[in-house]
Amino acid sequence: MSLKLRLTVLNFFQYYIWGAWLLTIGTWWFQTQHWSGTSFGAIFSTMGIASLFMPSLMGIVADKWINAERRNRTPQIAGAVVLFAIPHVTDPEQMFWVMLLNMCFYMPTISLAITVAYNALKQDGLDVVSAYPPIRVAH
Repeated sequence: MSLKLRLTVLNFFQYYIWGAWLLTIGTWWFQTQHWSGTSFGAIFSTMGIASLFMPSLMGIVADKWINAERRNRTPQIAGAVVLFAIPHVTDPEQMFWVMLLNMCFYMPTISLAITVAYNALKQDGLDVVSAYPPIRVAH
């Protein structure tokens, strides 16, 4: 499998994970749980909260102690475990903390996946500026 195809698959699964719960959470929240819209909005704030500090913290860890490829795998698996806990959540406040934990694991993986792609493209002798955008949009 070519490098560009592998990186395209990496990007696809990176955002597939996000989309897997993002597209269905509204139906589950309102039609199954009958929780409020205000609490629902708070769930989306977890992305912003986690984005403020987690990519930097995980980047430091990846740069100093662990390579980015291995560092990307661990939070993805931990985030998956957290997502499996969602059906057991009983109230919106608990859901906020579960989703914040999930986002703390997920948000650093975006920047780490980009780092992995950039390094792989550079090592393959490709120009990142022209080679990466088509990979990102699965062109």
